[in-house]
Amino acid sequence: MIEQISCKLKESERLGKELEEAQEVYKNLQTARPLEEWHEDCGDVLWWELHVAEPPYCGSPLCSDWPGYHTHWTPIVTPDFGQEGEGNQEGSK
Repeated sequence: MIEQISCKLKESERLGKELEEAQEVYKNLQTARPLEEWHEDCGDVLWWELHVAEPPYCGSPLCSDWPGYHTHWTPIVTPDFGQEGEGNQEGSK
């Protein structure tokens, strides 16, 4: 009985740590960063005006069509499509 409780407690602690890590990732994805924190290694991101009045610009300040007035950016979340050959194959039937 004590062994089962101990095992469940360890599992609960592990899940708690995983939840904290996931919450940190989520927070980082939602945090708007100032232009000064962007570097070309960040690649294309979503660019926002300080007062959101239009959809974000997708790209980088190095793009030829960069508007130049966006002040903050957030990363683009890329979906996990799984390994090659996996995923939604309904369209290929």
